[in-house]
Amino acid sequence: GPEVSTPGAPGDLDLKVATCDGVLDLVGSPGERAGYSLAPAGDVDGDGFDDLILGAPDCGPNLRGAAYILYGAPDLRSLIQGLTNCRKGLSELLGTRATQLTGALEFGQAGTSVSGDVDVNNDGFADVIIGAPLASSNGRLQNGQVFVVYGDPSLKGTASVDLGALTPEENLELAELLRAGTAILKKAMQPQGFNVGLNLGRAAGAGIE
Repeated sequence: GPEVSTPGAPGDLDLKVATCDGVLDLVGSPGERAGYSLAPAGDVDGDGFDDLILGAPDCGPNLRGAAYILYGAPDLRSLIQGLTNCRKGLSELLGTRATQLTGALEFGQAGTSVSGDVDVNNDGFADVIIGAPLASSNGRLQNGQVFVVYGDPSLKGTASVDLGALTPEENLELAELLRAGTAILKKAMQPQGFNVGLNLGRAAGAGIE
């Protein structure tokens, strides 16, 4: 039959009393529920060591949620030297040994589910997948979002990535749309000038998330 593990049996590791020689206790910020989801990430940064991804779906502001990539390294054990209770805050590792990936939409709770160790674009770097099941977009309630973040060596030196930020290509597209729009208005209405604004996000009533 299946093996049954009895707490306290020989070979068990009691994390409450374990020495820091064998345990690293990573803790998130208050209320973010870091570790709600967890998965092997593969080698995201291409340094030859496997990485981990863990979700924190209640990370703020307003429950946008987040996921952390923790980068593997041969000297991870050195992090626990001199620590109290073997604990290390994830925020202390950002930009060096970890990257925070923040959800795009309020109340989306990105990081509810995470996955990794797949090379979606076949570039030799492992990619990670982050689910935000409560995200609402395009006028639809809680239709959800899934983010695929492509692995890259530059990620390891990045403290945080906003998954809702516009890419350089999207910024250029918006600039071209603005130029074309003002040209049409000049021809049709011949105004003395323009007062141009750009709303981004559902809260502003825009169609761009």
